[in-house]
Amino acid sequence: MSDKPCSSTRHSSSGSSSSSSSLSSKDFVQVPIQASLPCTRQNVNAHDVLESIVRVARAQDVLQVADFTTPDVPNTRIIGGNDTSIEKYPYTVQILYDSQLTCGGALITSRHVLTTAHCFVASNGQIVSPRYFTVRAGSTYLGRGGDVYSVSAITVHGSYNTPLRSNDVAIVTLTKAVNFTSSVRRATIASRNAVVPDNGSVVAVGWGRTSLDGPESQVLQAVEVFKVSYQECYQRYDELQQAINSPFPVTDGMICAGILDVGGKDACQGDSGGPLIHRGVVVGLSSWGFSCAQPYYPGVYTRVATYATWINSTVRKYYLL
Repeated sequence: MSDKPCSSTRHSSSGSSSSSSSLSSKDFVQVPIQASLPCTRQNVNAHDVLESIVRVARAQDVLQVADFTTPDVPNTRIIGGNDTSIEKYPYTVQILYDSQLTCGGALITSRHVLTTAHCFVASNGQIVSPRYFTVRAGSTYLGRGGDVYSVSAITVHGSYNTPLRSNDVAIVTLTKAVNFTSSVRRATIASRNAVVPDNGSVVAVGWGRTSLDGPESQVLQAVEVFKVSYQECYQRYDELQQAINSPFPVTDGMICAGILDVGGKDACQGDSGGPLIHRGVVVGLSSWGFSCAQPYYPGVYTRVATYATWINSTVRKYYLL
């Protein structure tokens, strides 16, 4: 989380050189993506592989979805980017690349994590084996506690577009099921009919940076922001796009949130892929923004409801139903 802006020229390549040096040529495949990843919110360059594995389903692995037609359930949260605990957001996980935080994510079954595609696709178009990634679940603290799981597959949305940052969604498959406890639970995700009202309260959660040049937070953070209307978000980023001649398209597959014309609260580097929560339901995934916590430009998140069908079908591919 961030309470002050990050650099507007921020890219996702810092901190990755030592990790990448251990990779051999056989770990990479060229894909047709040749653009930088400006304003995404991951820590290190990471990549992806598209794989499918068929597994036997269990009742606990049926996706939990909500469309907000049910009574409101109070959502415990810390306002203003304060420390929180994993027990309050037990589906929140750390995605590690070469043992270092690269992104966050939300556990949606005992073996699947919902996150963003840009966490795994590099700016140069290369992808890397999932064996370089692990997932830490069940810990309030960065880099310690909980349990760490190996990754068997990463599925990126087939229409993910790097330069436009559209369809920024992916599913990570773990090599074995997590153990559910009070600190490890499945998230309830938005159904395709779910709509977050404009100005509705939402909470972003993660271990990302809490200051401009500082390190990641060592303790899980939660910050309350508010949904910005599609029209307002589109207009502001369209102005930016015209001013600097760089693409910042806001689509209906995105949801914007912040504190307009005030700023100071937002997701930032290290928070990519982490959940945006409304009434206890994961409605967004931290995706991109112009710097961090800017008053005029809200944070942009992948809208989970838009991809509910894709999420369900992708998870089902891993099971014999």
